[in-house]
Amino acid sequence: MHAGGTNRFAAGAFTLFVLAALVGLAAVVWRVPAFWAVNAWYYSLPQTHYVELVKIEEFRTDIKVGSFAAHMLIMTAQFAFFGALVGWYACRWQPAHAGRSAGAPSRAAVGLGAGLSALAGSAILAYSLACFVSLPGTAGVCVLYAKEGVIDLGHALGFVLTAGLLWLAAWRHARSRPGSPGAGPIALGAALAGAAAFIVGMEEISWGQTYLAWQSPEFFMTYNDQQETNAHNFLNGYLTPIYYAMGAAILLGTIAAFVLDDLFGERLPWLRALCPPRTLLWVAIWFPLGAEIFIFSSTETFETLMTIYALVYGVAILRRSATACATPDTRSQPRRGAQVMVPAAGH
Repeated sequence: MHAGGTNRFAAGAFTLFVLAALVGLAAVVWRVPAFWAVNAWYYSLPQTHYVELVKIEEFRTDIKVGSFAAHMLIMTAQFAFFGALVGWYACRWQPAHAGRSAGAPSRAAVGLGAGLSALAGSAILAYSLACFVSLPGTAGVCVLYAKEGVIDLGHALGFVLTAGLLWLAAWRHARSRPGSPGAGPIALGAALAGAAAFIVGMEEISWGQTYLAWQSPEFFMTYNDQQETNAHNFLNGYLTPIYYAMGAAILLGTIAAFVLDDLFGERLPWLRALCPPRTLLWVAIWFPLGAEIFIFSSTETFETLMTIYALVYGVAILRRSATACATPDTRSQPRRGAQVMVPAAGH
């Protein structure tokens, strides 16, 4: 299928998605029979279907059960808005500005984006199956999704690894040859991003308390919602708006970064070097849904999406640093045993 046909197919798919979201929004607003059927099914679910409620029965119950219609309004409205926005970017903006960034997406880039999107969607599907299909509260489900479980540890390790990748990229830029455009700001930006990733990773395990089991200081015992040595559990009462805002901000920020890169990337090397790879759009599209699943059940799905996003970003920035900071000799010298190709005229 040629590019024009592909764009028309994608535009049609996004249009259908937005229309479906608007129909869902209307169904909630006007309380059609289909909505009442879903609403009744939701209220009939035992509390133990929510893995996070296995240990703390009342945790966020009022937020979840008491405002089902409001959450459905927000979710369908988000789907309609973000579906239209991503469709505009993918079908209108990106093809029109392909020459200003890295050109049209290659087949490998399209495949990588599809794979990452499938991976992110699989994280949401796996959690949904664990909640609603498998036996809730079973040992296997709790080991995977419970606080301090296998997936929780994976998130911490993923963010710490991301920090290492970004710090290595910052070190490369800081040591790059004199006159490298934007090397200082790029190194600073990568170092700060690495520091943020490290803090998130350590917060996940309460700075080691999760596994070393020390007693929290009195201040944390008094004011921390889980009596742990971390910062994020001071905000448990505000998690609903925070996660809604985070889900929207990550997707909006990703698209904004792409647009700014297309407009100013050639003049601002630091912007181009630190911009997320375009394939991350297809991870970012899942964040609004991940935020909604958090509100109804567990933080783990949203944090899995964040870990995937962070790791892909860290790898991309590190790869760019290897190319940007290579010496002229390294760039021009062929690898040992590689055949030197002489380009034909006009290429």
